[in-house]
Amino acid sequence: ELGVQSDKLSLVSGSDLLQLRDPAQTIQDTLIFGSLTPSMKAEIVKSLQSQDEHVMVIGSKVSDVPALRQANLATVPKNGVPAAMRLTDIVLLDDSIHVLPGVLSTGQQMISGVLTTFKLYLSQVIMQLILILLMTLNILQHFPYRPVQASVASVFTITIPNIFLVVWASSKRLTEKSIRRQLTRFITPVTLALTALVYGLFLFFSETSNDLEYARLAVTYGLLLAGWLRVLFVQPPTRFWAGGAPLRGDPRIFRVVIFCVLLLIGILLIPFFNDRFYITLLASWSDFSIVVLAVIGWAMILKIIWWLSRNSE
Repeated sequence: ELGVQSDKLSLVSGSDLLQLRDPAQTIQDTLIFGSLTPSMKAEIVKSLQSQDEHVMVIGSKVSDVPALRQANLATVPKNGVPAAMRLTDIVLLDDSIHVLPGVLSTGQQMISGVLTTFKLYLSQVIMQLILILLMTLNILQHFPYRPVQASVASVFTITIPNIFLVVWASSKRLTEKSIRRQLTRFITPVTLALTALVYGLFLFFSETSNDLEYARLAVTYGLLLAGWLRVLFVQPPTRFWAGGAPLRGDPRIFRVVIFCVLLLIGILLIPFFNDRFYITLLASWSDFSIVVLAVIGWAMILKIIWWLSRNSE
């Protein structure tokens, strides 16, 4: 009646669905459904959810209630019936769906930002828990860094960069399965490799310098350098940094890292902060070189692990 060519659209009626033995694929491929009973609407939602789809239902009538109840996200216009309003997650105050794409994009951006935050903080926290366990088992006699040094590393490699990363987070679609996979793929190798980096630097400088505080200073520089590289790994600005996370391709991430480096250097040039943060220059450039090489080795190990895991999938 509207002049729409049905051969250009994927559509099906409720009576056609009833004749199918296994309608799941038809439901997945169909764009428009017509002549549906309330229970059939709910079954369509359930079928899509069984295929890992996150389903939003927009309805306002009593006949929409079963589908609204089954939906992951129920949306009802403000003039919807009371039964529908009791189930709603979102109320459309202007009775218009035009706002929903923006809501979806904002929600996806928020989830992506939270995912980035989890990756950065959990990799640091779990590494600290492993180090505490090593001390409990007497494998480590002293903790590799002071609390204030850990705070400086966290602020300049996690807190400040994360402010920008969350604001610039992408709005790509994320499923519960992909979130779990991304967290595991990133946090596990980063945490283990970071623990090995800290442990190795601490043992090396403890033995070579015979100075506990100097070894802690070297570890602090290792944490800072590895932390800035971790920012590049968590939202890869170029293909080189991809592996533990999907390629982002945003050059602003490089600028954030450079900004944090320069900010820390500027603060450490003030003697007052050197004393408070327990961070001074290392005794020689050769010691700096050892720390840098160790961090580069840490990054290369991560790249190899991610490359191997990708090839084994």
